[in-house]
Amino acid sequence: MRNKIIETIKKYDMLGGSDNIVVAVSGGADSMCLLHFLYGEKNKLGINKIYAAHVNHNIRGSEAKRDELFVKEFCDRRNIPFCLLCEDVPALARKRGTGIEETARNVRYDYFKSLSEKYGALVATAHNADDNAETVIYNLARGSGLKGLCGIPPKRGYIIRPLITAARCEIEQYCRENGVAYVTDSTNLEDEYSRNRIRHKVIPVLRDINPSLESAVTNAAELLRQDEEYLSSLAARALDGARRDNGYLTSMLSELPAPILSRAVMRAAFDCAGIRLDNTAVKSICEAIKSGGRVNVSGDLFADANSGLFRLYRKTAASPSESRRILGADEVKLNGRRAEFTVIPKKEFDKRLKFNNLLFKYSLDYDIINADTVIRARRSGDSFSPYKRGFTKSVKKFLIDEKIPREQRDGLLLIANGNGVLWLERFGASRQAAVSSKTDRVLVIKIS
Repeated sequence: MRNKIIETIKKYDMLGGSDNIVVAVSGGADSMCLLHFLYGEKNKLGINKIYAAHVNHNIRGSEAKRDELFVKEFCDRRNIPFCLLCEDVPALARKRGTGIEETARNVRYDYFKSLSEKYGALVATAHNADDNAETVIYNLARGSGLKGLCGIPPKRGYIIRPLITAARCEIEQYCRENGVAYVTDSTNLEDEYSRNRIRHKVIPVLRDINPSLESAVTNAAELLRQDEEYLSSLAARALDGARRDNGYLTSMLSELPAPILSRAVMRAAFDCAGIRLDNTAVKSICEAIKSGGRVNVSGDLFADANSGLFRLYRKTAASPSESRRILGADEVKLNGRRAEFTVIPKKEFDKRLKFNNLLFKYSLDYDIINADTVIRARRSGDSFSPYKRGFTKSVKKFLIDEKIPREQRDGLLLIANGNGVLWLERFGASRQAAVSSKTDRVLVIKIS
């Protein structure tokens, strides 16, 4: 058992030069075995400091308090710093509208992450080979793809799992041989949760077929993990090659094999929006990339594969009724942005223009400004006659023709009055509002 754990730590380079370890300890056999082992071997493993982290979810009443005190007493006897988080998970789950299991998991890992940052430490959890087998079977039953069948990774970011190749029976034997006491969570004996039903009813049947079930699943998951890593690397390479300023070329992505394209889409979603897509969303987006289209992924998140580019964006529509008068104003705030106005003589404008030819795009004839002139976002029915372009178009069509991404159009500001749109952000003044030889004063706009 000892050699197996050490070999696992070395094989996956779990410590990676880190000096401090936070051990997640529930008080059960797995976590007590892990804490006891790391504490006893810390000098040989080059560990400087070990911390024990316990979360009381307040789900099991007095039993949960028993577990908390049990772990604290174990740590106190060995001078192991004891870190405790008490959280009313059932109340938090009701507030968030999430399941108790999901809420508890998020609470734990948020806490572990905070301790990792506080102590500059890795976090060791006590997931073992049985947990891994249960996870693979659970994901298979849910129709998971290859990534789900890879099971629990031995190492991911700051999380390490030194017991991932050890079976639960080996862990319990370690506890007996080394006199390590532990407590039993009564909910593990119930069949209310899916994982418990797999543990109590599915695993025993499979173990009858193969007594070395946990080892077999561990080996299979390792092989699948290698395949997944290779396919994901190809997807990352393809995505980088298709990258452009405003998105990814659909012409390149649409030629990718389905396993690579789906992974490229998932990676893009995580990179751009920080989310993990489900299989349905991935399939819809892949179809849009191949044929063109737009997918509402969820809420305000959209995937757009029109105009030859694949983009993921969040739509933040500006309120059409919101506007600010600009006559006499030095500055206004609108839709989370700030517009600053400066009025200068035409002669000064001409001098500045020699050194900054972009100034023309951010100016207009101040003398046509009246009391009804406002700055706002575009509205239905707005039309624009850009200076020296010889046409008038709706603002919507103009922005489409100028290839402004959909998600940016509603965020652009314009200046308008009863005579129409006088100025449009990025494109400058209209024909009737452009600075000319007849202009006396110039309005300069700065948007931030």
